Amino acid sequence: MANFIFIFFCLGAGFIAARSGALPRDSFKAVNAWVVYFGLPALAIRYIPTISWSLEMLVPALTPVVAWCGAWVFVQIYGKLRPIGPDTRAVMLVGCGLGNTGFFGYPIVIAFFGTDALSTALVSDIVTVTLFCTLGIATVLKAANQSAGGHTGFGALAKKMFTFPVFTTSLIVLPLSLVLDISAINPFVDLIVPTVAPLALFSIGLQFDFKDSGESMGHVMAGMLYRLIISPALVLLLALALGARGDTAMISVFEAGTPTHVVVCVTASQFNLNPRLCALMVALTIVGALIVLPGWYYVMQFIF
Repeated sequence: MANFIFIFFCLGAGFIAARSGALPRDSFKAVNAWVVYFGLPALAIRYIPTISWSLEMLVPALTPVVAWCGAWVFVQIYGKLRPIGPDTRAVMLVGCGLGNTGFFGYPIVIAFFGTDALSTALVSDIVTVTLFCTLGIATVLKAANQSAGGHTGFGALAKKMFTFPVFTTSLIVLPLSLVLDISAINPFVDLIVPTVAPLALFSIGLQFDFKDSGESMGHVMAGMLYRLIISPALVLLLALALGARGDTAMISVFEAGTPTHVVVCVTASQFNLNPRLCALMVALTIVGALIVLPGWYYVMQFIF
């Protein structure tokens, strides 16, 4: 319960700080800079070396991949029905396709399945981080280029990807961790990692604004439909198809229904990709997940 109170506290603190005039209008950019240039690389250094695969973990490992692929199809269809610009399309793709499998996923999994279930949740979160560092960043950078009228060729995109802090860090840490034990720096990194979630949530709170949000609310409702209903349903079908049962299957469905990843939307807003939509998707999918996930738990009791 304390974790959920903390989520709303950080969002509320940002909202109040912005509305009270205590901070400048664009102060969220400074907060985002810490998250993007220091917090995310620290996360990569801390968690990438912990990857450990087994056949049992196939479903939780595939969960973020299925969610991302489903989101791509969903956004393509949505874009046909309701034309959207490259910035909105990118926010919807990363907002629908990447769930908060860590900061939100861990406490919700503990609440329903106990601490021992974190090993399963960690697998989904590692894959989510990997997708964020690759496809997520590529999506954001491509949209930023398109919105600025720049070139979106592979060369320009690759250059920005390889100079993006968390992506570059991941490329260094992954091979290095296979040959060296880098856990000696964990005590230092562990001081930085806890700053990511509260500052990211605070940044979202700073940008949270319902004024003139009619058009954005339509996009958010569509995103919530996918993120909270369709994505878990796809993973449920995956688990049934692969014969997965018990807590492993249920946790995978839970992770597929976690709200929009806070950090990915902070990154998108850092590039000025529809910041209002970013903030709304994060805040409202958090509220929605707190209502919908218990419902999924009840349903799965009859299935697994």
